[in-house]
Amino acid sequence: MQLRRDLKRRGKGFGIEVVLAERDRAIRKAVTRNDHPAILEGCVRLMAESDAFFGMLFERHGTGVLLQDQPTEVRAAVSFFEAELLEASITSKPICVVRSRELPPSAPMQEFLRLVTHSLGHRIIEVDRRTLIDVFDDFCRALVARPADSSTWLLDAVSIGRVRRSISNEALDPRLDFLGGVLREEGSRDANEAVLKQSLAKVESAAAADGAPLGQLAKLSYIWMALRELARIPIADRFGQFGGDLQRALELWNSSAAWYGIHGSHPMGCLAALNELTHVRTVVGRDDMPLGARASAYYSIGAKVRSIWTARRFFRQSLALSQTQLQNHAGEPSNLLQMTGSAQARLARLGEPWRYLRALDDFRTSLDLRIRRGASQESVGEAKNAYAYVLFQLPWRRDEALRLAAEGAQLFRSAPGGEASGFYFRSERKRAEMLGRARRYDEAISVAATARDLAAAAQALDQVRPLNQLIATLISRRERK
Repeated sequence: MQLRRDLKRRGKGFGIEVVLAERDRAIRKAVTRNDHPAILEGCVRLMAESDAFFGMLFERHGTGVLLQDQPTEVRAAVSFFEAELLEASITSKPICVVRSRELPPSAPMQEFLRLVTHSLGHRIIEVDRRTLIDVFDDFCRALVARPADSSTWLLDAVSIGRVRRSISNEALDPRLDFLGGVLREEGSRDANEAVLKQSLAKVESAAAADGAPLGQLAKLSYIWMALRELARIPIADRFGQFGGDLQRALELWNSSAAWYGIHGSHPMGCLAALNELTHVRTVVGRDDMPLGARASAYYSIGAKVRSIWTARRFFRQSLALSQTQLQNHAGEPSNLLQMTGSAQARLARLGEPWRYLRALDDFRTSLDLRIRRGASQESVGEAKNAYAYVLFQLPWRRDEALRLAAEGAQLFRSAPGGEASGFYFRSERKRAEMLGRARRYDEAISVAATARDLAAAAQALDQVRPLNQLIATLISRRERK
């Protein structure tokens, strides 16, 4: 603890605020009442709010998170420190994790490091205890010398290549393994079923310890507790008795990872989780492969890459996967039409204009299906916005498009919890973009800023980044008006 205080003081000398979890007011209050979920959620909140991360690995793994103490104790193998390291494993922020040669990590910490070696391993620096402060100083100098690196795995040419090389065979033979394939290795311990059930139930309840909506990073931390248990047990049990839990955990991971923005070839990202889910369903004999979800993952990759040629390949793969699932009559057709429409629209903007009318037809059909089937307000609102966004491309129908987008926003707002939905943030970003193109800049900025603040509170970072970029663009255009 003294070392941590020393580092905080040294950081101040560089003009950097070093945040220590034990000094956070909300975390201190949670500690006094021994509320472990609140402590965990506080730690990951600080991680999400910080611009960089410096971690120190010694021999201790830390205190396991207590999920329940009455009538029986339910304690996860995951510690608070591990939850922080989990964020370091998936973030694109500048991070440095140092390991002291004199104090090798304990068995629980070694178990964690084995699981994340493909994403965190190369970021761990082994140092002598006496040189740790020098490494910290160097890290601070690097942060001061240049702004935080906003690059993601997607912008790494090697990362893009790893996915792209197998893209033509991806539907049949996915290559990117979740956690580097550790969920396919043999285990030797019994599962703590209480931890499995409670951690996954916590995510599905979507409620934080204080009753507020659970952020995406906190969800990932709870899902991680379940995955840790599943990784420890024998393969026969993992794919047998607990096969349903494994699939459920991977589905939840994909959803939160998508909104958190872990795309591309990251070994803990959406595509890796969906490829693992495909493997599990193949092993257990199910034929309902998650082609639609994988189509969405490929679409997200295409939206991030800079090369038009590469982006086209990802969008075509997304289109092929979603059309295959439609032809197989598997999955909700209105959702799949949203996916095909999105891919068609992207390809239309990238040099294949004949696809525009196909996109418009897909979105219109999806909206009609949802209305006829009595879908939820959020679902209809999302479909109205998606249709409006493509319709806006026709100058003589822009007023109609803006009216549909406003109606979609109202449907979200009037639904319980609708404004905490990732689909709402995305829909409002599109509405703000349309308003900006209609030169209604003040209204556009207000819509985008409100959505940005709500997305930040929900840790939907995949929506926060483009909303921030859009707000900056809108302000610039308004000033030039």
